[in-house]
Amino acid sequence: MIKITQYQAVDRSALMPMIKAFRKELALLKNRALELSDEDAAQELADFLRAGFKLQLAFYNNACAGFLAMHTMDEVWWVDTLFVKPEFRRKGIAKALIEKAEQELAEAGPDSLFFWVHPNNAPMLSFLKSCGYDVLNLVEVRKAWKNEKFSRAYHFDEQSLNY
Repeated sequence: MIKITQYQAVDRSALMPMIKAFRKELALLKNRALELSDEDAAQELADFLRAGFKLQLAFYNNACAGFLAMHTMDEVWWVDTLFVKPEFRRKGIAKALIEKAEQELAEAGPDSLFFWVHPNNAPMLSFLKSCGYDVLNLVEVRKAWKNEKFSRAYHFDEQSLNY
């Protein structure tokens, strides 16, 4: 059984390892190793709370299985982080977290959630498409970091950008 709850301070010890695991997985998408310290994870949680993010936790048979962090900016609702522990994936948990976010969105008035997703995150892009999210919204562009190596290029009309 899946249960979605609003984050409370008592959930801190369950959320911290998931923040660390999420950041580690995100770094791997760019072929980088990252081990977030407990202090870094605590700082990220504090930043979420200070910025007014809504944090939802998912429990599967009473075990903390995942979380979603979202915020509003100029009346647009952004899902910044959606994470489910690997051992709980493909059980409907991410979908339940999105449905809860969509329910809150519907009560507030806007008609669409926006997601931050790494372009290398094919499983997440596929999952979001299966949930009806298939409109590309923004492309973020920056200069290369010193000694950065790219794993692929993306093409938009006649433009080719490294990633």
